[in-house]
Amino acid sequence: MKDLKGGVELNDGKCKTSELIKTGKYTAEVTLTEGKYHQIKRMFGCYKAKVVELCRIQIGNFTLPKDLKEGELRELTEEELDKVKGLK
Repeated sequence: MKDLKGGVELNDGKCKTSELIKTGKYTAEVTLTEGKYHQIKRMFGCYKAKVVELCRIQIGNFTLPKDLKEGELRELTEEELDKVKGLK
């Protein structure tokens, strides 16, 4: 899947460059520069690979807190919001 770095042609256009770091036999960490509808699943589908679980760990420059459980939410601080917007 080296081709992810050059982007992948999807049915609604080419998605931008992505970074793939293999973390195990069946796991990887993917960095996106945009977020199209179900982009990761669709990109891997181009290679006949199925995505069974996704976990978002970062939005912009803001890394999600490890103690924030799945489905849980809280308001962002001003500093965190600036990181999401790319201001810090």
